Amino acid sequence: MENPYHLIHSIFNGVYLDTTSLFTYDYFNDLIEHRLGKYINIFIEKEIDYESFLDMKDEDINILDIPIGPKVAIRSLIKKLKKKEMINKLNSNDYLYLKEFDKYEDLKKYKYFFLERQINFNVFINLTEIHLKIFDIPIGHFVIIRQIIRYLRSI
Repeated sequence: MENPYHLIHSIFNGVYLDTTSLFTYDYFNDLIEHRLGKYINIFIEKEIDYESFLDMKDEDINILDIPIGPKVAIRSLIKKLKKKEMINKLNSNDYLYLKEFDKYEDLKKYKYFFLERQINFNVFINLTEIHLKIFDIPIGHFVIIRQIIRYLRSI
């Protein structure tokens, strides 16, 4: 298999891509790995960099001048990359507290709930009962989350 960088390099007649560019090697490599390489020029023309790509909604994807199959692949890739970013966040120190939720089968879904809302450790341990009620968490889960907060405050 041809090195993706050489493929990208040849597609753009020697245009050099570096990590400071809006269009990085990893971004193009993700597109190529998901058989979307031939649409790279569309992303460049529309100035859809990596961040913009992840923020694309269905209506944005639908206006791209590409067939339905690749549009489905784009949606799939966006979901995959967002999940990858969330996992990377989970491994950062600010979100290590979320591993406490792994101890309770019913609470695992709240890891992503708090992560999506960017509730880091310092914010989490300062949540009050009022905050938790606003999140509309079922009472059984609410009680356990409150216990986790108390535990984390004590360590």
